[in-house]
Amino acid sequence: MRIFLDLDGPILDVSEKYYSVYCDLIGEMEGVALSKDKYWELKRNRVNKGKILEESMIFGREEEYSKDRRERIETLDYLKIDSIWPGIPEALDMIGEFFPLYLVTARTNRSGLIWQMQRLGIYDIFTDIISPIEKETSLPRRELKKTMVRRELGNLDLSGWFIGDTDTDTSAGNLLGLNTGVVTYGIRSKEIVTTYGADKVFHTPSEFVDWVRNHLTETLSS
Repeated sequence: MRIFLDLDGPILDVSEKYYSVYCDLIGEMEGVALSKDKYWELKRNRVNKGKILEESMIFGREEEYSKDRRERIETLDYLKIDSIWPGIPEALDMIGEFFPLYLVTARTNRSGLIWQMQRLGIYDIFTDIISPIEKETSLPRRELKKTMVRRELGNLDLSGWFIGDTDTDTSAGNLLGLNTGVVTYGIRSKEIVTTYGADKVFHTPSEFVDWVRNHLTETLSS
């Protein structure tokens, strides 16, 4: 059995980073930033950037905002803001002790990714850290993470779980023939996440931690 995990959402709380980038950009564009609760409600419900900008009194500058956000969100100053959900490091340790554990992320700044994982003390837990190479960044979302995994592992028969918080993760798990899990505490709302048809839904980090403990016990004893 192998476990594949997305980073942002299932492992890291990225809400403060997302909001900080948003506020800084809106300030520079001389708009009016929404409250964190309002911004995060819109973001988690997949309200498009144009609508969020209009709510922030910014009009016709979506392309500029998107470009500046992409350039900024994976820089070290913002990566410092992310935190690990309570109990998750221990759960990762439990998995990594018995099974191959893979991080699969769409982040494009690999050096920043490695720096952050080392800073948070989780780098050495993973069997492999899979992130996109340049030619993969233009792939359709549905295909991206499946392609990344196959690039790393070839045509190896896979069994286990793919766990994330977006349809990209569930699609990857399905295409790879894996069981799928989604968390509702990540960057998508419960209402959206539960439409993905995943095999398991985790509503809190503690639910995920409990599942790891129980699932590992059942798997190892079978």
